[in-house]
Amino acid sequence: MDAIISEMEDANTCWNVTIANIILLSSLKMKDFTRLRFLLSKLPERCVEPDIVTFGILFYAEDIGFDGKECLEMWRKMGLLYKRVEMNTDPLALSASGKGGFLRSCEEACSSLETNAREKKRWTYVVMNLV
Repeated sequence: MDAIISEMEDANTCWNVTIANIILLSSLKMKDFTRLRFLLSKLPERCVEPDIVTFGILFYAEDIGFDGKECLEMWRKMGLLYKRVEMNTDPLALSASGKGGFLRSCEEACSSLETNAREKKRWTYVVMNLV
């Protein structure tokens, strides 16, 4: 993974949320919490705003022992928790890695709402009570 990141830096390749989430997932799968913490802290520097998949990665990491409070606090200070909940990760990345419990539970909650509520509501991470 370090070689891929290094090659991307050498080529001045811009990161997007899909690339970031793939790299975060690989660190998570290896349970490399040091690398995961470092990469999460670098997202703002790389102009990558987390999407709902990134939040799912963070919460899954917390389920297996990662302390993500610092990251969540950073996102709160940046105002990211008050923005609209979006999924900007390429669906192919989700097909390869799976959705995870957080994303599935969000989908279930949304699908259980009446059609009018789903269309009119502006969902933020604060409204979803994640903070």
